[in-house]
Amino acid sequence: MPPRPPAPWRRGRAASLACSARVLEKSGLRCEGVRRRAMTHGGTDVLVDVLSYAWVRPVDPGGEPQLLELDHVQLAMPPGGEDAARAFWRDLLGLREVPRPAELAGRPGLWFERGAVRVHVGVEEDFRPARKAHPALRVTGYDTLLARLAAAGHASKPAESLAGGRRGHVHDPFGNRVELIDAAD
Repeated sequence: MPPRPPAPWRRGRAASLACSARVLEKSGLRCEGVRRRAMTHGGTDVLVDVLSYAWVRPVDPGGEPQLLELDHVQLAMPPGGEDAARAFWRDLLGLREVPRPAELAGRPGLWFERGAVRVHVGVEEDFRPARKAHPALRVTGYDTLLARLAAAGHASKPAESLAGGRRGHVHDPFGNRVELIDAAD
């Protein structure tokens, strides 16, 4: 449920909103925060962070299937590329290498993660890099990261701005495209 307003604001409209919230909850809906980045104000597109609330029906185990979240991204590398993958994903991009589950321990490949970002890099015998399909990662320290990547031989190519935000593409050691988006924009 959205945070309750301070006591002086609980009269009038706020009281009716709280009453409406109780009715919605009783009907089986729940409130979730939604983050939005772009808005139009006075006919102009502006970038802002807004926390709004949406009333949604909770997942019904017996109902229609629903996609809930992206769990991970899988990229490929050629056989023997593990050291190069570690140098890129761990040492340059700052992801942590995590052990693979015991059920997958016999298969070649590596898993990296940090927070909600999860990248799996698997070995493909007949490897071809993903030049169009790509993960897009929102990053802090955008300029510093691009300089670090360039110094290691992974120069970025600026991409057109979307909603005023800076972004660029780099390639991992195997030629897979990776998009980096400046989180400050």
